[in-house]
Amino acid sequence: MRAALALVAALVTSACELTSIKWTSDVTFELDRRELAVGESVEVKFTVRVEDGRHWWIALVPEGRPFDDPRDRVAIPKGAKAIRVVAEHEGRCEVRVYHDPQGTPAMVARAKVRVR
Repeated sequence: MRAALALVAALVTSACELTSIKWTSDVTFELDRRELAVGESVEVKFTVRVEDGRHWWIALVPEGRPFDDPRDRVAIPKGAKAIRVVAEHEGRCEVRVYHDPQGTPAMVARAKVRVR
């Protein structure tokens, strides 16, 4: 049921720049830019600090990648206010934040970027 609700939320709000997928998370973020080249990085500034670093990840991935695909995830250090992620894929991509409080990772927020 939770996965179905997350999918509906993603479809309904896919036009938004920042989409919250898991309603129990208060983590949101801003990007220093929305367009970059492969090999360049984007700074992700958290508007709410990530307090529990053990279960938080970030990834910059192609837009169509399944939400549960773990490739390219990087751990977010505890208390992080900002982190940089490097673009490795060209085209329409997303910066995604994941959380795993109970053993089942879920995407909690995302923002679209274009990588050339």
